[in-house]
Amino acid sequence: MIALNSDQATLPNFNHAIEELRTWRNRYSKKEYPDKLLINTFYRQHTVNFMWDILYRPFKKSLFGNRTTFNDYVSAREHISQIYNQTKLNKTQPTLMNLLQKRNDVGGLIYNNMSKLVSDASNKSVEELEFTYVYYAIANEFLFRWSAVGMMGKNKYDSFMAVTGIGVNTDSMNDYDSSVNLLGQLGASQFLSRYYKPLPDFY
Repeated sequence: MIALNSDQATLPNFNHAIEELRTWRNRYSKKEYPDKLLINTFYRQHTVNFMWDILYRPFKKSLFGNRTTFNDYVSAREHISQIYNQTKLNKTQPTLMNLLQKRNDVGGLIYNNMSKLVSDASNKSVEELEFTYVYYAIANEFLFRWSAVGMMGKNKYDSFMAVTGIGVNTDSMNDYDSSVNLLGQLGASQFLSRYYKPLPDFY
C-alpha cells in the first residue's frame, strides 16, 4: 500500500477536487458559481462536523486501551466513506439551508469571510473560494485517514504521524475545528504548496 503520508496517496483526492471545480465552472453561470462554491464547501464541512463523534471514537480511552475496529486501513477508510455518504443524505441535506441561514462557522471555515468573497464576484475572490474548497477537501481527507488509522488501534499521536509524517503534540485534537485545522496546517497546506495552481480567470 502507498504510504499514507506520501503525495501519491493524496493526488487522487486533489485531482478529484480540481475536476469538481472544472465541472461546476461549466455547469453554473457567472452569477451562480461563487455561491455554489460557498454552499458546496459548507456542505462538506457540516457533514464532517456531524460525523465528528464517530471519527473521534477510536481515540477515546476505554478499560482495554484504544478501540480497535478494523484490522486493515482499506476497510477502515471505506467505512468512513460509507458514514460520510449516509450523513450527507440523512443529516446534512435536510438541514443545510437552515444551517447556512444561521451563518455558522464550522471546522475553521468562517461564513462571513466566505460570504464577502461571494459578494465581491471578482477573479481574485473566485480563486480564493476555489482554493478554500480544495484546501478543506484535502484537510478533511487527512482527517479521515487519521481516524481510519485510529480505528486500527493507534493513538492520536501515532495516527497523526502515520498520515503526515510529522510528530506533534496532538492533545488539542479533541474537536472537529482543532483537528481539521492542525491536519490542514501540517498536511493539506504542505501538499498544496507543491501541487496547487490556480485555474484560469473565471470572468
